[in-house]
Amino acid sequence: MSQVFHDFSYQLMPSQTNIPSVLNTWETLTFAVSESKVQHLIEHAHQLGLQMLVLDDGWFVNRNGENGQLGDWYVDPIKFPNGLKPLAQQAHHHRMKFGLWVEPEMITTNSQLYQQHPDWVLQYVDRTPITARHQLVLDLSQAAVRDHLVTTLTNLVQNNQLDYFKWDMNRHLTQVGSTHLPAAQQGELYYRYVCGLYDILTRLKRACPKLIIENCSAGGGRFDFGMLPYTNQTWISDLTDPVDRATIENGFSYLFPPRIFSNHITASPNAQNGRITPFKTRLQLACIGQLGLELNPKQLAPSEQQLLRGALIKYQQLKSTFIKAHFYRLPTTRHVVAWLLVTADKKQAICCYLNRLNSAVKTQHPLPLHYLDAELTYSDSSGNRYTGHQLNTMGIPLKPTNADFTSQLIYLRQS
Repeated sequence: MSQVFHDFSYQLMPSQTNIPSVLNTWETLTFAVSESKVQHLIEHAHQLGLQMLVLDDGWFVNRNGENGQLGDWYVDPIKFPNGLKPLAQQAHHHRMKFGLWVEPEMITTNSQLYQQHPDWVLQYVDRTPITARHQLVLDLSQAAVRDHLVTTLTNLVQNNQLDYFKWDMNRHLTQVGSTHLPAAQQGELYYRYVCGLYDILTRLKRACPKLIIENCSAGGGRFDFGMLPYTNQTWISDLTDPVDRATIENGFSYLFPPRIFSNHITASPNAQNGRITPFKTRLQLACIGQLGLELNPKQLAPSEQQLLRGALIKYQQLKSTFIKAHFYRLPTTRHVVAWLLVTADKKQAICCYLNRLNSAVKTQHPLPLHYLDAELTYSDSSGNRYTGHQLNTMGIPLKPTNADFTSQLIYLRQS
C-alpha cells in the first residue's frame, strides 16, 4: 500500500525533479544575517559542491527576533545595503541557485500592513486578538489579501532573481472569523482559507514557473496530499537530529516517498536534543531525500569536507536514477532503522542502515533485503558480488561497530 500512496504522490507533484542541494543559513546565523556573512556562505557552499544558498529568517526590515515585523516583506537596508539581488547574482555566477525564507500567511501587529489593514486578519468581532509567537494569521478567504500576497511575492521573486521560497507557517489558526463574511458563512472559513492558500500558490507558480517552493509548517505540520501539487518538497520536522529524524521519516514514508523530504545535516551536538552523532551518519541519512546542509561549513574538519564533497558528487550522479525508486522499510530490531530503494527495473538499489545503540557482542548481522530480483547478480562498491536470491534471503553482511549511532549506505548494481 505504501507503493500505491507513493505513486499517487508522484502524480500530484510538480514536474520539476531536479531539486538542488542546499546550504540554509538558519542554524548557523539565526536572525543575525548580513550581506558579508551570506557572501561568505555562498563561497563556502560553492567550494563544497552545494547547488543553492537559502537565506532564512532575519533578512527583512525590523526582524531581529520572533517579535519582528512579519508582513512587511522589504529587505533590511542595514543588513543588506545593496539589497538581495547582488547575492543572487553571486550565487548564479557560481551556477548555484538563491532562495529566501518567507512566512506570507502571518503578520505581526507592529507591521505597517497591520496598521493599514487590521481587518485583514482572522479575528472575532469585539474580541482581543490572540497572538502566537507574536503573530496573527491573515484571512486568505479575502480576495484583497490574496491579491496583495501574490503581487508582493511575485515582485520579491522577480526583482531579486530568486529561485526558491521556503514557505513557512509557524502557528495554528485561532479565532477563525472573518470581517468580510456574513454570519451564516463563518463556518466555511477553514475551507475558504485553504482554498485561498491554493489560489495564491497557483497564481504565484503561474507568474514564476521556475520557482521552487518548500512546504514548511513548524516542521511537518502541514504535510498532506493537498499541498503536493503546489510545492516541490517538504520540511518534515524542526528536529534535525539524525536518529530521531530517521524515526520521523520512517513514519512519513508509509504515505509519502522520501523524495519529498528535505533533510539537512546539522551540527553535533544537535541543537534540539543535544545528541552527539558522527558526521558520516548525519550525511548518509540526509542523502535519503533532498539533501541539505544547515551548519557553518568552516566548522567542518578537512576530512568531513572531503567526505561531503565526495558524497555530493555521488548524490548528484544517482539522483535521477533513484528519483522514483521504490522505497521499502526493512524488518529490523527496535534499535535499528533500515531502508531499501530499488529502481523499477531492479538493476540498482541503495540500502541505508542506522544502528542506534551499539552492542558489546561483536557479531556480524546480515540484513535480508527481500525486494531485489532473485535472478540477478549484484555488486557493491567494494566489488563484492551477491545473487539477488542471496541478498533477499540470507541478507547483506553488516560490519559490527564500536560506537552508537553509526550508519551504512550501500550501493548495489547489477554486475
